[in-house]
Amino acid sequence: MSTPESIVRARLELPAGPLARPLAHRFVMALGVQTALPVDRVQEAAMAAETIVHLYTTHTSARAVELTVRAEPDRLHLRFSGLGPDGAIRLLAADASGSPPDVLRTLSSALDVSSGSSGDQALVLVVAAA
Repeated sequence: MSTPESIVRARLELPAGPLARPLAHRFVMALGVQTALPVDRVQEAAMAAETIVHLYTTHTSARAVELTVRAEPDRLHLRFSGLGPDGAIRLLAADASGSPPDVLRTLSSALDVSSGSSGDQALVLVVAAA
């Protein structure tokens, strides 16, 4: 286990397909154990990652998404990049109209969309202790 002041960062490319969801889940769980977060919050981060993977495979044209996880002592930062122009906005719209609605907002402590110089969007989700 990491020391309390350490930060662990890892990146994984998730191709669209049936293995993307379990890969995202396991990747987040493996990095989540490096934090002091309660197990239920790490599990919620992994569930959020699975939700994003499901949404990007059904609501964007992305063939693969890059997931970068930064594990800090008291939080997990999940960054999904490569969603394409307006990809993150489409994901959030699909999540808001889903059943149940707003899963990502419910599971996360913070949620943000960023755009690169090429117009490519990224979705950043933070899970911290409740």
